[in-house]
Amino acid sequence: MVGSDGRGLRPQLAVSDKILPLPPSRQTLSDSVYEAVTELVMDQHIEAGARVNIDLVARQLNVSPTPVREALARLEMDGLVMKEPLRGYSVTPMLDTKTFNDLYDVRRLLEPFAARCAAERRDDKVLGVLDRELEEMRRLVGTGPGFAGRIASTASIAGSGLRTMPGPPPKGMSSTWR
Repeated sequence: MVGSDGRGLRPQLAVSDKILPLPPSRQTLSDSVYEAVTELVMDQHIEAGARVNIDLVARQLNVSPTPVREALARLEMDGLVMKEPLRGYSVTPMLDTKTFNDLYDVRRLLEPFAARCAAERRDDKVLGVLDRELEEMRRLVGTGPGFAGRIASTASIAGSGLRTMPGPPPKGMSSTWR
């Protein structure tokens, strides 16, 4: 039944009197499932090269298959899974030693060029910040043995890299170029 005011029998609250719903959580179901499936892949609960059973993963995560499919599509863009026609998704195989070494060889070729380009475009203010960050890392970590020492050594090499590049110094860097 509709009341005489046309709004029904229940009294209508003004907008300011209405109870507003709680704000949505920052993470959607799709994002949560993506993170969970990523963790399954990264922690090798689903082995490299193995086919991903969407229904099984959905049951384990207590969700429908749809968010699992969405997560797998995102993981395909990340390069962690591959979609094969008529077979479904499978986890990307681990890199073999040769492929891993080839990737690092390419990095060894590209990174000095990238460092040189960065040095040529550097800003004195940014360089000062980097120097302070490097000194702070050295102070906090030290150069002792173990992982922390290797990080400090790497930071030291990387920090000095801008000043020890081969060839003529970039514009404006002659005073710091060795």
